[in-house]
Amino acid sequence: MSFVDVTAATGAYGPFDTTVLAPYGTIPTPVGRVCRLTFFCTLLDIHMTTAGYGLIARLEAAKLPRLTSGKRR
Repeated sequence: MSFVDVTAATGAYGPFDTTVLAPYGTIPTPVGRVCRLTFFCTLLDIHMTTAGYGLIARLEAAKLPRLTSGKRR
């Protein structure tokens, strides 16, 4: 199985352009994504939100082998 780079998928390696996210104001866009996908900004908890876990699940599912005529490729 190949590696799923969640950091790259969320754009965290990208440039530090800014976004506005209440109640924090203007922050780097990658930080805003972390705030939306985890509880870190609200609870100082590194665990993902439902949206964050959903993103990881979709990324992992996309890496799974596809079935063809009942057989794995």
